[in-house]
Amino acid sequence: MDVSRTVSFNNGDPIPVLGFGVWAGMDPEVQRRSVEWLQTAIKVREASA
Repeated sequence: MDVSRTVSFNNGDPIPVLGFGVWAGMDPEVQRRSVEWLQTAIKVREASA
């Protein structure tokens, strides 16, 4: 999996966290999983930097 592509798009622009949070906020379980996924993706990206 190419984490850098999943964490960013539009030529490397980061995910718009506010919009992402609004979408994830529709369901607490989705929000929790999304936050965990995003934190994991960021950690992997930092580790490979």
